[in-house]
Order: sequence, then structure tokens, then C-alpha cells
Amino acid sequence: MFNQILLPVDGSKASEQATEHALMLAETYDATVNALFVLDKSIVPNVFEDDSDDEQIETELRETA
Repeated sequence: MFNQILLPVDGSKASEQATEHALMLAETYDATVNALFVLDKSIVPNVFEDDSDDEQIETELRETA
């Protein structure tokens, strides 16, 4: 029934519950889970300023994720 499951996560309680459900489905149907971390840019607003370089942006976003 399921071959792949896309799981968007953001660290919220609802996201944790969705993760549990997705893992149960994956185990039941021998499916692959692909997680996509969703980040609200308001959490790290300074990263998106025009003078930020790509390396700085990547570092800050990875730390937040």
C-alpha cells in the first residue's frame, strides 16, 4: 500500500505524533520514510538578511534544525 512516506517535521508535539504514526506505517508496509525538516524563518530572522553569506546561513539553519 505504501512504498514511501514523506514526513514533514518541525519539532512540534504534533510533528512528534506524526513521526510515530509514519514509522508505524513504514514498518507495517515495509516503506521508506523521508523526513523533511520545516523551519519557520522567524526563528532565525538574521540569517535571511542580504549581507549573510551562504555558509553562515547553512550553519545557522543546521544548528536550529
